[in-house]
Amino acid sequence: MICEGKSAKGALVKARNSETTACFDLRGKIINALKNPVEKVAANEEVKQLHIALGCGIGDKFNIKKLRYGKIVIMADMDKDGYDIVCLVLTFLYHYYPELIK
Repeated sequence: MICEGKSAKGALVKARNSETTACFDLRGKIINALKNPVEKVAANEEVKQLHIALGCGIGDKFNIKKLRYGKIVIMADMDKDGYDIVCLVLTFLYHYYPELIK
């Protein structure tokens, strides 16, 4: 589960089974994957950490069999920042990991 915000993380940590559910917490807004060049997106710390957490490679090195998780869930606070972050994460996944959405 990818979570944003302290309240989303707090709810997730209390409700999850830590043996079967991983929690990746974002520490703020990730870079807009459509408005920035690949080099700048790749240099973003949140993007780097998310890429490592997924473990399945990117671009021509993508291998769905190496994906570490069976499901990816995005949790966020129900406010404007939470909405913005969900949109940015979905944009990043759609642009760089379209196979995950398919």
